[in-house]
Amino acid sequence: RALESASAALETALLKAYSRILAPYQPNPRKPNYDFTETDTRAPDAGELFAAAFDACEANESLVKRIVPGMLLNMLDRYVWSGDATQERDHIGVGELWEMMRTHIYMHRLESKDALREAVANGVKEGIFGYADAYHGGADYRGMRLRDDTIAASQIADAGLIVTRVMAELVIEQSAPAYPAERSADAPAVAIADVPGGYPATTTPDDAIPQRPTARRIRARKTLTGSISTDDFADIRAEIVHNLSADGAEVEVEIIVRATKPDGFSENALRAARDNSAQLGLDIQTDIA
Repeated sequence: RALESASAALETALLKAYSRILAPYQPNPRKPNYDFTETDTRAPDAGELFAAAFDACEANESLVKRIVPGMLLNMLDRYVWSGDATQERDHIGVGELWEMMRTHIYMHRLESKDALREAVANGVKEGIFGYADAYHGGADYRGMRLRDDTIAASQIADAGLIVTRVMAELVIEQSAPAYPAERSADAPAVAIADVPGGYPATTTPDDAIPQRPTARRIRARKTLTGSISTDDFADIRAEIVHNLSADGAEVEVEIIVRATKPDGFSENALRAARDNSAQLGLDIQTDIA
């Protein structure tokens, strides 16, 4: 009996020793500074230790069960799409992104790969980004899909690619015939003129000659840091937006504001950012990564 009592006491003591979880995080991906969140599991017995730990991680968002497409896009904007100019990318493999999320502690930790597949499929349906089956260089994507309500999470493969919305739209537009197909040899000529020697020559009006496609989409990017003045936006509007609009283009300007603070923002700063964003019609997202 004494041995049984001692064994039970030891089991209880060990259970209490494993009552906390330390989850590492990196506030600034560009700085090798790390910290930990400490969470109590409060497991009633040893058999429920892992379940309690899992629930505790979900509660403090150190483990994410489901990620919405907008949050996934924000992560892609911060860590994939908007690197240095020499590192700018238009796509990333689903499997590659999953490995990044498992490796880098400044990114969201997902409960399973199924959560990532679901977010990708929903993002494609909503037109937030595109999905392609394969890539062969340049703008040669195979199986590009965007704003496709039929895509399912089960169709998202590790070898598949998440593609920026701009590139996906460009690929889909370029896949449509850009100019008339060549005239069949059996089709009647537009006009026939006699030439010396009795041989006929076919002539075609200038407006019927297929024209080579020109650039149909322009993307410009500039990163503003530190002190930002209204002149920066005024110059972009005058030199870029105005000229493109005058040429008959539909111009869309997307403003993305990214702010990071290693020790976290104050409640007043967060409240002001949310309230001002609502008044200005901006979508705002915050995270602890």
